[in-house]
Amino acid sequence: MKICFFCYDASKYGGVLTVQHEIMDSLKAEYEISVVSLVDHIEKNLRDNFDSHAMEKVEERLIIMRKKYHKELVRIFEINKYDVVIAVHVYSAFLAFSYHKRKYKFLFWDHGALANQLSDKKITIMRYFSSSFSDMSIVLTERTRNDYITRFHSSPRKVITIPNPVPKVDMELIGVPQMKAKRIITVGRFSPEKGFDLLINVACIVLRENPDWEWDIYGDGETYELIKSDVKNAELAEQLHLWGKDPNVIERYKGHSLYVMTSYREGLPMVLLEAQLNGLPIVSFDIATGPAEIVIDGVNGYLVKPYDIKEMARKIQCLIDDESLRVSFSQHSKDKLDYFSLGKVKKKWIEIINR
Repeated sequence: MKICFFCYDASKYGGVLTVQHEIMDSLKAEYEISVVSLVDHIEKNLRDNFDSHAMEKVEERLIIMRKKYHKELVRIFEINKYDVVIAVHVYSAFLAFSYHKRKYKFLFWDHGALANQLSDKKITIMRYFSSSFSDMSIVLTERTRNDYITRFHSSPRKVITIPNPVPKVDMELIGVPQMKAKRIITVGRFSPEKGFDLLINVACIVLRENPDWEWDIYGDGETYELIKSDVKNAELAEQLHLWGKDPNVIERYKGHSLYVMTSYREGLPMVLLEAQLNGLPIVSFDIATGPAEIVIDGVNGYLVKPYDIKEMARKIQCLIDDESLRVSFSQHSKDKLDYFSLGKVKKKWIEIINR
């Protein structure tokens, strides 16, 4: 069976593409796997391991791109006689779904969350049409599945939850949890939705109350310089450290005893799975999708009312004050990881592809 993963842009090896590569790699023993990208070239790791095709088209408004390139995309899918085409995320699905009778199965793999972007009418409309004209929609969380069913009136049989798998890492890089360490860690892309502005407000309370504790942040992005300036203005630079992007970030979890996430919204935050893989207790805002399906509140972490800075600081302080609580949370950090194992995720993908 021939499977095509279609991406809007397969040149940027970020979170979505990393997960896509892992799923493709896990399926290549059972299927003939290909990747097609509309914009730019194919990232080297994908190009070296899979049959690939880059259209290298000019990036324009999506509605214009759909009119210009839709027929060519469908032609590529049909010429190559793919049995299944999996459109990765909203832009790809909107560009590729076909109104016409087709011989291949079309799956829409949504890496976002409907609840997070309802106010964005364009994205919501694209999700609606992509879901309506696909044979099946694959979403990351049960909350998003329920939103598709209730808001889009999608058939429950056409919306399937398949979470992203626990990141594939060399287990030798995973350290023994250091619950005596007086260090907090946060990892993520510096963009508005990741809530680093909220993190600084939380840090102002926590770090000033605990001058012997430090907080390390790894990542880069569009808001990095702004956040760096805010850290300086808040006079937190002695304790709150911005380390930039680290290609070996999975190794940086070692030496910390607490993970904190202050995002405004997420799909399924892989950083929380990485933190649990490293045995770290988690404190996270209980935003619409993601954290509640990973963290067991009061067992291996705390889920805090979204954007309540004082409550977030209070929960962090509870863990700072009680090493035995940190140890207990750490011991339960892997309680739900089996659900996200690559073996179980792969099995679900095979069931959907073969259905």
